[in-house]
Amino acid sequence: MSRSRTRTLLVSVRSATPTSTSWAATPSPPPHPPKALVVVDCVDPRAMARFWGEAMDWTLHEVTDDHAVLRSAKGVGPYLEFLRTPDAKTAKNRVHLDLRPYPGDDQAAEVARLRVLGATDIDLGQGDVPWTCLVDPEGNESCVLTPR
Repeated sequence: MSRSRTRTLLVSVRSATPTSTSWAATPSPPPHPPKALVVVDCVDPRAMARFWGEAMDWTLHEVTDDHAVLRSAKGVGPYLEFLRTPDAKTAKNRVHLDLRPYPGDDQAAEVARLRVLGATDIDLGQGDVPWTCLVDPEGNESCVLTPR
C-alpha cells in the first residue's frame, strides 16, 4: 500500500558548537551546504534499500551492486546510504534507526508490517518500554516508537 506521506526516521546526531571559522557562524550558508548522509555498511545494498525503502516509504535515488541511496519522498532530511562491505555485522550498532508510525496509526500494526518485510524481534535487555526493538534483514537494530 503506497502512501503520500513519509514515516519519520529519527537519528540522534550531535553537532559541534560552531566556531568563527565555521560556515554556520557566518551570516549566510555557502551556496552548496553539506549533504547529510546516514551510512550503513551492509552485505547487500539492494536488499537493504528494498527493506528500508518499504519500511519508511522513502524513494530510491540510486542503486548499484555496491551502494544504494534513499531519501524522503518529500526531499527533506538526510539521505540513507547503504554501502557494500564484505564483513557481516558482528556487534551491536552504536547508532540505530528509530521509526515512528504515522499519527493515528497503530504501533502493533506497524511492527507486524515490518515483520512481513523481513524484520525480526530482538531482546536488547530493554525491559518493559513503550517501543518495540527489531532487527532488519542484516541484523541492524531499530526501534518502532509510539505514534504522536
